[in-house]
Amino acid sequence: MLRRFSVSVVGRLIAAIFQLFVVASVVRTLGVVEFGVYSVSVSVFLAILAIFELGMGYRVLRGMSAPGSKEMLTTYSIIRFFVLFATIAGVACLGQVGSYQQELIFAVAIYTFGESFGDFAVGITQGFKKSGYASALLITRRVAALAPLLLISGRQGVLTSLWTAGLLGISIFMLFAIRLGAKPVPLVNLLRHNFTLLVSSGALNIAQLDISVVGLALGTKGAGLYGAATRLMNPLNMAISTFVGVAISELASMSSDAQRLNSFRKIQKLTAIFSGLLMAFSWLAPLVTEILFGSEFLDSGGIATAVFISAGFAAITQVNLSWFYALGVPKVLAASLCVSVLVGLASIFLFSRLWGTLGSGLGLIFLNAITCWVVHYIWKNSVKGIVAD
Repeated sequence: MLRRFSVSVVGRLIAAIFQLFVVASVVRTLGVVEFGVYSVSVSVFLAILAIFELGMGYRVLRGMSAPGSKEMLTTYSIIRFFVLFATIAGVACLGQVGSYQQELIFAVAIYTFGESFGDFAVGITQGFKKSGYASALLITRRVAALAPLLLISGRQGVLTSLWTAGLLGISIFMLFAIRLGAKPVPLVNLLRHNFTLLVSSGALNIAQLDISVVGLALGTKGAGLYGAATRLMNPLNMAISTFVGVAISELASMSSDAQRLNSFRKIQKLTAIFSGLLMAFSWLAPLVTEILFGSEFLDSGGIATAVFISAGFAAITQVNLSWFYALGVPKVLAASLCVSVLVGLASIFLFSRLWGTLGSGLGLIFLNAITCWVVHYIWKNSVKGIVAD
């Protein structure tokens, strides 16, 4: 496990560096208002994807050897591509194709779906315990996004980057879907099999509507400032997903609960150190924001501090969730996640209305802190009867 973890960390660190350059370039090129349009669009498309995620994102991390896994993957792939085409048709119906903002929204749709498709392919390779292959896929996608930004200046470079990275992610997933394809299972069987996974992972994905919530409270400019700051979570989430991806595949393959708990507590300790460092260095976040995004985004410094603190809570949450995603998600966890996310989104809206951009950052911390506490409490109760080696 240590070797796989090390390979994943190095690969995701390299990918995170590329991603930082991509984010910084996109933010600086689009500016506050247009990046607000970008951020709200991403938030909406992620919410659409969350509805049709069907719990498969975490299931594939367990591997594809379980009976019915390939059949469920085929059903999921068909639905995913249908949703992609329906979303593109929906964007095209918004107005005349080729209009200035619609051109950006169209590119964002391709990019957001491509990122989701590509991450799913990476998850499949993690499930097969091929960390090197997974890292190579991730880095390739990040380079594909960065290259057009280096070669083409201005807004056209951003649009080309979004299209290139998006189409690559979609193509990679298509190859995996064809290679692992089998006779699809009825959708109702997939929903029944993945119900608690679907609800719990869907709740966390719905939390990504936070940018849209800020947009409702503060307008496009507020969404742009909030969206720029929260983009800093992308590379941080890559680091967190390393812990989660390795943990799920390893825990699922272990034979005894005692062995699982012993290994899991080691992962928890590493995560606690990582989270503590993020929170300890959160005071540097405003400086990082100014360096990466420019003086136009100075007002997002407070939100950036909140992002680092929130990422610390999110790391602990995701690792604790990996225990359940590997072994089974209880209904109480799925229901509790839905409640905590909805309460968190409501707090972001309320705090944003009361205290502006600073309030949006406080709401983000509250959302992640309450979710972290809920998940840890349920996990702690679930392992009371297990004695570690």
